Amino acid sequence: NNNSRGSLLHRFVDQKVATEVLLTLKETSETSFATINMEAELYTSQKGKTQWSAIQLRKTLDPVTSQPVILYSAHDKSDAMEAKREREARIEKSEFLAVMAHEIRTPLHQVTGFIDLLESTSVEADQDRHETKESKDEDDERQVSGVMNEEQKGYVKLLRSSAETLMTVISDVLDYSKLEAGHMKIECIPFEPLSVMQGCMAAVRGSCDEKGLVLKLVYGESRNLNIKNQNGLPFTNRKTSPIIPFRILGDPNRLRQVVLNLLSNAIKFTSFGSVQVEVSSFVTEGNADNNDHELRRWMHVVVKDTGTGISEKNQKTIFQKYKQAAVSVARTHGGTGLGLAICQTLVEKMGGSIGVESEIGKGSSFWFTLPISTPRLSSMDAERAGPSATMKQDTKSFTILVAEDNKINQKLVGNMLKRMGHKVTLVENGQLAIDLIKQERNSNSHEASVRRVFDAVLMDIQMPVMDGLEATRRLRAMGYRDLPILGLTASMKRSDYQELGFDDWLPKPILMNDLQLKLQQIRERESQNKAKTSGTGMFRWGWSRN
Repeated sequence: NNNSRGSLLHRFVDQKVATEVLLTLKETSETSFATINMEAELYTSQKGKTQWSAIQLRKTLDPVTSQPVILYSAHDKSDAMEAKREREARIEKSEFLAVMAHEIRTPLHQVTGFIDLLESTSVEADQDRHETKESKDEDDERQVSGVMNEEQKGYVKLLRSSAETLMTVISDVLDYSKLEAGHMKIECIPFEPLSVMQGCMAAVRGSCDEKGLVLKLVYGESRNLNIKNQNGLPFTNRKTSPIIPFRILGDPNRLRQVVLNLLSNAIKFTSFGSVQVEVSSFVTEGNADNNDHELRRWMHVVVKDTGTGISEKNQKTIFQKYKQAAVSVARTHGGTGLGLAICQTLVEKMGGSIGVESEIGKGSSFWFTLPISTPRLSSMDAERAGPSATMKQDTKSFTILVAEDNKINQKLVGNMLKRMGHKVTLVENGQLAIDLIKQERNSNSHEASVRRVFDAVLMDIQMPVMDGLEATRRLRAMGYRDLPILGLTASMKRSDYQELGFDDWLPKPILMNDLQLKLQQIRERESQNKAKTSGTGMFRWGWSRN
């Protein structure tokens, strides 16, 4: 108590902690050298001010009086604790948004799924009506139930548009929170950039057709572009390379996300004219002064439009979160103002740079540049790449087990699969899925070779009793390694599902086209595996006979 701020224990903001510290020191033996290391909030000499400190307290004996004393030291850790609090707050916000996004996406997934079913049933009913018209006189024709008129089809179209807009807002908020908390990882897997670009063009073609816009993809043409690096400076020692590798290493999902975001913005702010995507490649050589002669390859993507344009002033802030070119833009076109901030963060996490060139009334050109490398193509990769491109769709019906606790989702996914001609079994948690698979296997155990009853399992991730992650882990541990299991979730990516034992995953909301594509990929893999097994078995049989 020899300083103006009072004794150390009196300076504790939380006096309960101070009391516990004192009791702990008193309980120790007078001859022992007990030391306590801790962090606590203390009052400073300035009235009302506090600071977080790293404190060390040690009980010992005074060398002169031989009386027990407490020695202490306290170091200011306010900055570190503030950073820790901010980090924990970001993580807490991210976790909260992830839970909320799941809760919102579940009913939204049901809305978009049933819109799919409504449109498909209307098309079939419309076909039935035309067949009826051909087989009966016009006077005797009776209305086929289930056919929507043009006004009702327009309502369904608006429903889909509204659902997709809401999903975009939810995804933007969730993605940015993940990026802010550092939870979003960038993958590095082989993929075909041309396929990604073509998929993006197909996704927005309908929106362009509605507005009468010309949509064009220019891929691989060499162009004399003013390209800048992450520091905003032009690339040095740059050489244009018109050849873009067929396969590159990177994150196809994040590349697709950036391109679709830029395309959506271009279409939103363009009333007439065109939207064009230009993809080119160039190489740079390292600094000769540093004896760095390594060649680096880059991919440059430009999304051009003939829209309203952006003023030079607004170009400086447009990549900031929640920022839009003007308040009137938010009122007229909507949006969260997070799209470009997400694009910038993703591009920079992938090692690239992003920017914009625009002029009011003449349109905008948003561009980004990414470093690329090419994977080593093994003979197995080449064999896999070949058949999938040319294989025709198999019409064989699958027997599919769906593990999903939400009754509406059960009905939705079940109806989708039935409309594709598949047989469906529904269970409401992972434990029931395991029990049913084991039961089916036991019923066939008398056969010489046990037949696999289910061709695939669609496994929801979040379920009561046992979730999809634990159920999949147990099935793999039980020996079901050749059983295709697809995860149904809105919060997982490729690297996650491979590590967790899933063969693939379907993002929510589930669309019929996506589900059909995944099942087709299972068919292709099954056919390839059968061909390889058949070939290997014949070879081994011939070798053993000889």
